[in-house]
Amino acid sequence: MLMLVLLGAFTVNAKANADEPPMLWILISGEHKDLSGTLQLEGVTLFGRPYITRYESYLRFYFSDESQLNSYTKEKVQAIVTIHLTGEKYIIEDVLQMRDYNTMYTFDLDQKTLFEGKSLARSVLLVGLRVILTIFVEALIFFLFGFKEKRIWIAFILINLFTQGILHGLLNAEVPVGSYAMLALVFYEIVILIVEWLVFFFVSEDQRKAKLMLTVFVANMASLILGGFLITMLPL
Repeated sequence: MLMLVLLGAFTVNAKANADEPPMLWILISGEHKDLSGTLQLEGVTLFGRPYITRYESYLRFYFSDESQLNSYTKEKVQAIVTIHLTGEKYIIEDVLQMRDYNTMYTFDLDQKTLFEGKSLARSVLLVGLRVILTIFVEALIFFLFGFKEKRIWIAFILINLFTQGILHGLLNAEVPVGSYAMLALVFYEIVILIVEWLVFFFVSEDQRKAKLMLTVFVANMASLILGGFLITMLPL
């Protein structure tokens, strides 16, 4: 029931943002409250809309801001990106790959260059942190429910490293902010719950199956709540 309530809440939140138009994201490490910038392509200038968080800042360029770009479908385009932050002005002229509905680039402050996607170090750090915290919380629940058998813990570690690694790797592929990640989290957690129920059903003793199934459910509810909290606190 809790899963259905959360799913409904996240669905409403996602629908409220369902009309977000195609855009280009530029990610910049750190909090930059004075961030601004422009994107010039096809003879048109788009003004970036800054989105500032505690750990990262973003410029979002909406193609729908200019009627000429409403149906923009080119995969490669010569562009000029101008970024203003901390009293400095950076101009980058490059060929940008417009691959998806939301195209992501990162501005490297040290090299003063743009590169496609997110940095590997950033992704490894954020995915690793989420996986470790999630496994810790679920392990605590298993311990409190009194499970100490070696085979249960081996299965727990293996299945959670696999499922949580895939889950947070998939979430890392999302844009850094947005309600769609919440909806995706709920869907993935339902799949993970079913997979874990099947695995633990076959590794547990008959007289403890019911208790173990309940423990897996509670652990996954805690994982869902923690995952939702981390999405609001940390970038994807």
